[in-house]
Amino acid sequence: MESPNFQDMAKEFNMRFKIPPCSGVGNPISTFDNDQEQPLIFTAAGGKTGNVCFACYCNYLANTSLEDEFVGAALTAEQTSTVTCDLASGYSKSALEIAILQRDIEVWRSAVGMAGKFGVCFGRKGVTEEEWEKKVAEHGSLAQWWHVTNYPCIEICASCYWLVLKLFKADNKFSPVTRPLQAGIVRMCFLAVSIAPSDTSTENPDLFENSLVWRGRRLRNAISTGFELGNFPLCFQRQLQYRSCSHHVAGMTEASKGPLVESWYGRVSQNKASNDDCTIVMCEECWSRAVRGSPLESDFSMDLTDAAYRNEGETGFPCQPYSNRARKELRDATDLASFARYWNTREALRKKRDLCVLKLQEQTMKMVMQNQQQSLNMMMKFNAQANALSRIGAAGVAEAAMSDPGERWGNSQVSRYKNKSIEHSLS
Repeated sequence: MESPNFQDMAKEFNMRFKIPPCSGVGNPISTFDNDQEQPLIFTAAGGKTGNVCFACYCNYLANTSLEDEFVGAALTAEQTSTVTCDLASGYSKSALEIAILQRDIEVWRSAVGMAGKFGVCFGRKGVTEEEWEKKVAEHGSLAQWWHVTNYPCIEICASCYWLVLKLFKADNKFSPVTRPLQAGIVRMCFLAVSIAPSDTSTENPDLFENSLVWRGRRLRNAISTGFELGNFPLCFQRQLQYRSCSHHVAGMTEASKGPLVESWYGRVSQNKASNDDCTIVMCEECWSRAVRGSPLESDFSMDLTDAAYRNEGETGFPCQPYSNRARKELRDATDLASFARYWNTREALRKKRDLCVLKLQEQTMKMVMQNQQQSLNMMMKFNAQANALSRIGAAGVAEAAMSDPGERWGNSQVSRYKNKSIEHSLS
């Protein structure tokens, strides 16, 4: 073993300090100029796909099992403005980590290729089934959504299936969603990403924006841990105990259906004429987080499971205190009357909002129809003008082709008519 040499270390450090940072996703790749002022990058060996900037190579590939999969290459002046770094995204870096563990660069290359087809998860924003139907028409079975086997309510988008489940070899725990696509349904992926820092404890759901991304973080952690331990069932079992809770997205409701939600709790107002009593229905998850152990547990623990399932319809039944704010008000309430007044006011405002949204949608539709009619009228006017100009042009051609241009009578049509009249009078 060679003895440490400070000069060699200093040389390595100085060279590393000269390497510019990665330019980021979609930007021209950052290059490292050698002594001959050639812009250098690392490209996949053997003519395969993949380009990596010097910074990402040093940070993620050097001294790993896959460092020889990329070799140095010089770029032309034109290439420096078009080539991008394929390790710029966080997802690509995660895929490379898995590929290094498996000692197979094709794992990374396949994952990055899929990312280009499906993009990122829609998350809490969701996607309407009409929009996703277009993806199905474009990509076929590759656009299939998936659900946890035996838990059909936990649905995973195609993007997360290919970019997370396949990558971590957890895809055999999921089955394809076979229900037909329905208009008006908003799909939300249960692997939605949270903006909370990666080290945020998942023991406290209120540290996350909503229940969906909280469960998504727990499920992602379970998949990662299951991959490391080689025991997915054990890691999954703990996460699947958390029940489904609905969320409102862009004025539409994503609600819970099926066997995942075992129980629904809440209260039915005993006096609908009084503002000091209220009706509220919540899923088991929200009940356990906001009501159990609170001063009002006895007031909001009516078993409403049968009523909820009777009213679920085609789109499911929505959990009402779905937001952190609503659950906090419920958890902090000390008497029924004060919470009921808050809740009734909130429901009244929600109904007004929904009515406004409906009116806005109607007005938008009217504006669209008016714009379409205006466009049609303009098109018809344009066609009429074009036809008139065409006839004028045709008359001009006829004038040029005749021996008598018709100057005596104003135009060729009049000239021809008058000439025929003169001939008739002379005959």
